[in-house]
Parts: sequence; structure tokens; C-alpha cells
Amino acid sequence: MKTILVTGGAGYIGSHTVVELLQANYAVIILDNFCNSSPKVIERIKTITVQTAPKNSLTCIDGDIRDSGLIHFTGLKALGESTTKPLDYYYNSLIGTLALCKAIID
Repeated sequence: MKTILVTGGAGYIGSHTVVELLQANYAVIILDNFCNSSPKVIERIKTITVQTAPKNSLTCIDGDIRDSGLIHFTGLKALGESTTKPLDYYYNSLIGTLALCKAIID
């Protein structure tokens, strides 16, 4: 099951998108500060999708996209293997980190 982060997922458009994603078998993480929406929407989404979405496929974080913070630990770590497969390690470290940064910026 793929996971998608939906910022503003408790808003009108965001909540409708979340329902569709859940019904399409995605796990969804909602990030919303509820300044222009209500936490009650999350319960409504759960009610709407209870029959179609996998259990525990919805997570909601009360947060703001303007709050920055990222700790990035992913990487390959076997020293011996890194000398026999250097391109795998390079690709994982560099391209993976660039993809993460792009996702954050976009």
C-alpha cells in the first residue's frame, strides 16, 4: 500500500481527495493546522470510508506546513558492500536525498 501525504486534508477539497485516495487503497497522512477547517472532518472521513478503506490507513497530524523540521537518516550502511556496489550506494544516497528534497520543495 502506497502512502500519500495530503496537506490541508481536512479542508473541503483536501477531504474529498482523501476519501478518494482511501477508497483507492492508499494510506493517507493528513497534515492540517485546522485554521480554516475542523478536526470533525477527520471523523467524517473515517465514517465515509469505514467499509472501503483498510483499517488504520488514515493518520492525521495537527501541524502547519510552515513549521520546518526534517531529520533524514535513510541510507545504505554496509562498508564492504559499498565498495563492491558503489553506484547502488551513490544512487540511494544522492538520488534518494534529492527526491526527498524535491518532494519537500514541491
